[in-house]
Amino acid sequence: MRKANPCLPSNHKPRLPAREDNAAWLQTEEAREFLSAHTCRDQKTGCLLWTGKKQRRFPYGYFYRRTRIIYAHRAAYAAHHGPIAKGLVVCHTCDNPSCVAIEHLKLGTQQDNLADMWSKGRGRWRSRLSSEQVVDIRRRLVAGETVPSIAREAGVSRGAIQGIKTGRTWGHLQGGVPLAYSQHTQKRPRMLVETKKGKFIIVELDQSRGVWTSDMIPLLHADEE
Repeated sequence: MRKANPCLPSNHKPRLPAREDNAAWLQTEEAREFLSAHTCRDQKTGCLLWTGKKQRRFPYGYFYRRTRIIYAHRAAYAAHHGPIAKGLVVCHTCDNPSCVAIEHLKLGTQQDNLADMWSKGRGRWRSRLSSEQVVDIRRRLVAGETVPSIAREAGVSRGAIQGIKTGRTWGHLQGGVPLAYSQHTQKRPRMLVETKKGKFIIVELDQSRGVWTSDMIPLLHADEE
């Protein structure tokens, strides 16, 4: 049996692990006072803005306690409504990452959060290309233009154009070329197809194997198009 530490008082209680201790602390008045001291109200929007540390790219507020990072909006929700169930996220109805106003926060899944983002048109707020440009880029890819030449003219990286070609980006966007053989003189015909996951990608015909391919991924046989 492990002996008690003689240097500690007899009424000493073992300290909880950091995660559990932080969760318990958020239910205390001390936590609510700490959060209140690091906020200010925006009179125009009604948001309660976090005045402490914020992330650079997406200005979510945060602070550290017992070497653990705690996001301000999650802390505010937990402090007023109790612990957040595993698998749920705290969403902003005001679309302001710095806001910790309880009336602007709600629980949901990550899928709910992403669906809300797309419905409000915030899915591509950092994109340098418009939907019309992406459709035109697809037409040019199918017509046989190379990725580097399109990238130079569009003023974006080769990776951005390659992402459009493979469906890694803008895969949700329909349009560009008809789902049929492209009419050009290239040795490897191209076309736009829709995958089982609903993404639209550019594919080429590998005549030696008789399959349509998207880079390294075989999609379908030439007689199945």
